[in-house]
Amino acid sequence: MISGTTVRFSKKLVLYLFVPIFLVGWAVVPMSEAGYQSNFFMSNNGTGYFAFQDDGAVGEPAHVTSIGLGASTTGVSGATQSTQGNPLTADISITPLFNPALVRSTGILNGCNLPGTFDPAANGNAGSWNVGATTVSLSGNQNLPHLFSAGGGGVPAADNTPGTKYRLGGAGPTTSVPKGGAIPADGFNLALNQCVVLVLDSASLLGPGTTLSGAGAVAGFLAQPAPGDATCATGTACATAAKQDNDSIFQPTTTTTSSTSTSTSTSTSTSTSTSTSTSTSTSTSTSTTSTTVRIPTVGNWGMMILGLAFLGAIAWMLRARRSLQP
Repeated sequence: MISGTTVRFSKKLVLYLFVPIFLVGWAVVPMSEAGYQSNFFMSNNGTGYFAFQDDGAVGEPAHVTSIGLGASTTGVSGATQSTQGNPLTADISITPLFNPALVRSTGILNGCNLPGTFDPAANGNAGSWNVGATTVSLSGNQNLPHLFSAGGGGVPAADNTPGTKYRLGGAGPTTSVPKGGAIPADGFNLALNQCVVLVLDSASLLGPGTTLSGAGAVAGFLAQPAPGDATCATGTACATAAKQDNDSIFQPTTTTTSSTSTSTSTSTSTSTSTSTSTSTSTSTSTSTTSTTVRIPTVGNWGMMILGLAFLGAIAWMLRARRSLQP
């Protein structure tokens, strides 16, 4: 039987646990992830694919200021920061940062629906990703017309000057602004269901017996206030968003067995024919007979007879010896 005191304590304990969980779920999860939907995949040969889109959960546009990509056989570390309040802070960190000159970009795509469908074995293991209205693959640079380091398609050129994230368009990245202040000038906007796919040419890093890890991260500011928020006007920096994703691929060590078979056949045939015709004819015939020598076998009765004869011979020899004695 449960006492009344125990029941009251249990109710109070449930209430104490429920309130923090509710607050964490409301304050942390939507603010740190709402605004972006993103995914990172590794193909079977170690090619890394990262994509992010405006998911429309908070408001448009979603302004991207920070992007980071990494791929390494010694591991990739990443961190994101999405702080609401005043000032707003949106930041990421990826170590080691991948060379943007080895990254292909789709530019801004419409009709995105992440995570879409990723096939890691397609195109000879280089992978293929259908992100909604567009299918992307590093094989043949399918729908990847831009180098990330050169920019294009609405995405500014990226360089790794900051060290742990890319600088976009030679400025920034801006990581903190006053709430209700202007959207940062560096970066670019994504509208609802628009996305960018970035593909890392990282397959050369994957070797037998190694694990290749990859990660992608994105952060920025949202330009629409939450319902009932009178402290921020539409079109200003009202909230932040940051998202990180990762994947890895292991290539087992393979054993190759080599078998070499050499066959040499040599055949030499020499034929000499001489014909002489005279008044004298000589014919010589030689016949060789082969004789097989058989060793007879003796059956049981034969062995008995031989044994008796042998014993008789011994007896005769003994008698002859005795007769010769004086």
